[in-house]
Amino acid sequence: MALRAEARRYARAVAGELWGAPDAALLAQARAAAAGGAPDALEALARLEQAASTGTPLAHMLAAAQAQPTAERWLAVARWSEQQPQIFSALTEALALDPASADIRLAFADYYAGRGQTRKALGLLQAVAGREPGDFRLAWRRAELEATLGRGEQANAEFDRLAREFPQPLWMMFRAAQHAEEVGRLNEAEATLRALLAADPRDAIARAQMARVLERRRDTAGLRRLYLESAALDPADLEPRRRLAALDGTEPEVRAKAPAARVDGVLVQRMIAGGTEMILGVKSDPLFGPAVVCGFGGILKMRALTRCLPLEFCPDRNP
Repeated sequence: MALRAEARRYARAVAGELWGAPDAALLAQARAAAAGGAPDALEALARLEQAASTGTPLAHMLAAAQAQPTAERWLAVARWSEQQPQIFSALTEALALDPASADIRLAFADYYAGRGQTRKALGLLQAVAGREPGDFRLAWRRAELEATLGRGEQANAEFDRLAREFPQPLWMMFRAAQHAEEVGRLNEAEATLRALLAADPRDAIARAQMARVLERRRDTAGLRRLYLESAALDPADLEPRRRLAALDGTEPEVRAKAPAARVDGVLVQRMIAGGTEMILGVKSDPLFGPAVVCGFGGILKMRALTRCLPLEFCPDRNP
């Protein structure tokens, strides 16, 4: 039982990125304990192997579920398997053992939704809606399925309710902001994203989504503040500076003078002192074949280009 508890602890910790996978000694202990085929030992080994991304966790969990069936074991089989018949069979076994489980119904709903059976997925979740009114996962998934069925007004009302009643966890806020942006409610999307960034200023995904919302609102001042904040948070990241250059008019000026030019952005680098500037070029000329140029760079390069630049042609490589 101690080994089984340790396996569960590791599974939760690895999923939450609290620490790394179990070490070789713990895995060896679990394998030795599971050699006799005891269901609890097989489950412990399966969870440790899954946490360490090694061994055959699915096979061991399946053996534990067959030897001593529990809803939790069959649900793990369904989550770890990639075979549709095995997933359906495992979910059916799990639901029969625990019909009221929200986790099992969510997994079954995702299975049906993935196969295009949206109404059946929605029916599964509605069956437990009254028993689990505080489970925001069930409510959010139901709203998503309603939106998939084209019931936009009903889905939006549910999304709004969830955003009000469940401001945490952060992923719920992110999904609410994403939905608000998709349906064009940009003020709500921006307000939710600002709350997200207040909780985690370094959330790159939220910052990218905020940039999209501000671009759609044509809020140049807001974009400039966002990029300045991003640049201050990570001075090594050049992307915010590129975006700022575009906002400050560098790109439009280039496009006006060279409409056909491809402008991926502007790169500004600090001048360094010392060393020797060089020029190196390689080209495969249709007439002369492969050619290489190598020489001193800087102002010496410019002098050479105004006169004559020596090229070295590669020898014939064909036999």
